Amino acid sequence: MKYTDYIAQEIKQILVACTKQAQLAHSFYRTPDGPILKDVGKVNFGESNYAVGPLTKTIYVSDTFGNRYKVSVEDLKNVKGFGWITHKEADKYDLVYDREEGRYNVK
Repeated sequence: MKYTDYIAQEIKQILVACTKQAQLAHSFYRTPDGPILKDVGKVNFGESNYAVGPLTKTIYVSDTFGNRYKVSVEDLKNVKGFGWITHKEADKYDLVYDREEGRYNVK
């Protein structure tokens, strides 16, 4: 089971909280006096391929300075010798799924 949509909804919820008050708690960066994020869009699923993958969820965000950002959540493939890679990277190889190992192998 893939939790791409759930994870994207969690991220969106946190980003929306950041539009009301800065949430950063870090020892290197100083927490801003006011929020940096201005708008958080809905979770977009238009890039997802539900038949063969990847399941991609995208959230568009803008800051108070007028810049736009794209936050993506995508499920990854576990390929022996390459680790966890995107579906686009995996499409470059001729892969076969090994049930015993629970990952893909290059032919």
